[in-house]
Amino acid sequence: MKVNEKTKLYQVIYQNIENSLQDIREKTEEKKEHLCAVGLGYVAQFCGFFTVGLSLERFTELQDNVWWIPEWGCESSVNLPAFREELQRLEQEYEGRYTEQEYDALMADDEAVDIYFDAFIENYQNTSIQVLQDLRKEGKLKADNGEELVVILQYADCHDEDFEEVSFSKINPVELVPLFANRFKRKSGDNLFDYWSEKYQAL
Repeated sequence: MKVNEKTKLYQVIYQNIENSLQDIREKTEEKKEHLCAVGLGYVAQFCGFFTVGLSLERFTELQDNVWWIPEWGCESSVNLPAFREELQRLEQEYEGRYTEQEYDALMADDEAVDIYFDAFIENYQNTSIQVLQDLRKEGKLKADNGEELVVILQYADCHDEDFEEVSFSKINPVELVPLFANRFKRKSGDNLFDYWSEKYQAL
């Protein structure tokens, strides 16, 4: 991607996440619940992601199902249609670098198609991570009590099963990384499940 294309992509993702976070905060406050995590759900197609919030109260209801973010329930759709339209426009701009003949030849080569779309999605993932890192630095990923929100990026399909693990350490406080790695070892103390359980009990 050219520099201006990367900048546009960053701006679109930043605005969408920022607006979605505000919507999730408002919905959580209306329920008088305590937001503890935010999740971004991806699919292999370049069509945007859904943003969901998890409260401590919802966490206690989900128990073992808490690691599947579509179950979290508090989903934002503030500007999702506009977000998808802008992503599609950026993809068309990217395709516009090729002549019609070049693009047709590219699409006729299965290996080349995979390389083309993998590069596009990788940039999309990296830009999402950069946005979240910047939002973290700006103090915009905090709960109402000032504690850092957990952020989880997850594919709703099986496109990239490692993305959740790899991205977590890049967008969350370092002390939470081993807790996430041990999240399935509940009642062992050093895991995210018990961490949230203690937060809920302290309310």
